[in-house]
Amino acid sequence: MKLPDSWTTVTPFSKAFAFTLFILLPFFAFYLGSQYQQLKDTPAPVIVRITQLTTPTPAPARDQSLICGPMPVELFTTAKFEQLTGPLWSPDCRHIAWGRRISTPSRFTGPNPRDGIFVYTEKTGKTQRVYQPQGAEAVEFTGWLDSQNLHFTKNSQPPAYTLDLATGAVAP
Repeated sequence: MKLPDSWTTVTPFSKAFAFTLFILLPFFAFYLGSQYQQLKDTPAPVIVRITQLTTPTPAPARDQSLICGPMPVELFTTAKFEQLTGPLWSPDCRHIAWGRRISTPSRFTGPNPRDGIFVYTEKTGKTQRVYQPQGAEAVEFTGWLDSQNLHFTKNSQPPAYTLDLATGAVAP
């Protein structure tokens, strides 16, 4: 088959067009190849099976005074140089616990007899000191672990100590 001469004649335009394709086609092919490789390197979607945990998650913090009612204000009157930590209702609304620290002038040494961790029992209406600091340590009530165990720190340092109300045992 014989093609027309206008299609087979080399012109300055055809030379420039061929030269441009000769230069640009490898760059275009490289770009397409790199895009294809990125597509192949993308990991396939992974199907994740989610199961419910068997351990219970802790309940969000709540204001126990809304559930248990107001606290007896007369328990928490403070004098000069007294610092209270807490008071907080226990989760079952049977007890209120707090810590008391009294800063004494430097001429007095040893623990203040009014320092410690205290628990008020709603049923009996009585307050009892459940922990007395030893030596110069200062204790701070930090919260309830459950209805019978409370947390406190010594000298504002970790670890938190746990006090069992039933036995009076203290454990770090």
